[in-house]
Amino acid sequence: MIININEANYLSLDTLTLTSIIIDKYTMTTEMINTFLSKEFPLLSTLNCTETCISSIPATNMPNLTKLICSYCNKLCYIPSLNKLTHLECNMCYNLTDIHILNSLTILSCIGCSKLTSIPMLNNLTSLYCDRCFDLATIPELQQLQKLSCNGCIALTTIPLLPNLIVLDCGSCRNLTKISVLPNLSTLYCNRCPKLTIIPILPLLTCFVFENSNNILLHTIPLEFQNLDDLSSDLINQAIEYNNLNLEYLETLLNNNTCNHSQHELVSEIVSKCILVKPACRF
Repeated sequence: MIININEANYLSLDTLTLTSIIIDKYTMTTEMINTFLSKEFPLLSTLNCTETCISSIPATNMPNLTKLICSYCNKLCYIPSLNKLTHLECNMCYNLTDIHILNSLTILSCIGCSKLTSIPMLNNLTSLYCDRCFDLATIPELQQLQKLSCNGCIALTTIPLLPNLIVLDCGSCRNLTKISVLPNLSTLYCNRCPKLTIIPILPLLTCFVFENSNNILLHTIPLEFQNLDDLSSDLINQAIEYNNLNLEYLETLLNNNTCNHSQHELVSEIVSKCILVKPACRF
């Protein structure tokens, strides 16, 4: 049974049959929500209390909860341990400061939780969306993580070793200085990261976007990116405009035949453009 909880029915429900609950944000007060959620829900698998004035999530009376959606709950300060929870959306919970260990969690979306300072070690997490968590300074080495979006995490300085990561969006991380070697990464977005100057060898990378990150030195982008489809003309033009080229290094690559065919074409294009504006290039 799936039911929308409102003032008219919240006290009369047969909680034993509930598998999914959506709490009405317009008619339920904090006291009413807390009273209702103090009941036992042995079969409940999904709880949606988005934009409500809920102040806490019960940890013991929903033993089979697997999905929790509690975005825009401004009175919510922490997420308790929920052993079977696999999916958590707590976006824009401005007073959320703590997420307890959730051993079964695979998807976590905590976008805009500006007071959240850390992500716990979640051993089964595969997707993490923590954009605009302004106080988030570190991300743990999550061994199963495949997708990470941390756009706008201004306190973040390092992307740690994440051996199974496939997609990374770390744009607008203005204090980011290091991306660790990520052996399975295929897609990297790092727009507007002014302190990020070096890109590590990422052998499986196929998509690389960093417009407006004008401090990345082009000669530090490894040509070991064997599968890179396109660095884009924007990248080349930015590198020329902002004097981030080592022309001698690029010419050496061409002369030594160390590039594959597509890389050779790319480097040739860069060198030809640089020769036209050679006084502006840095050697």
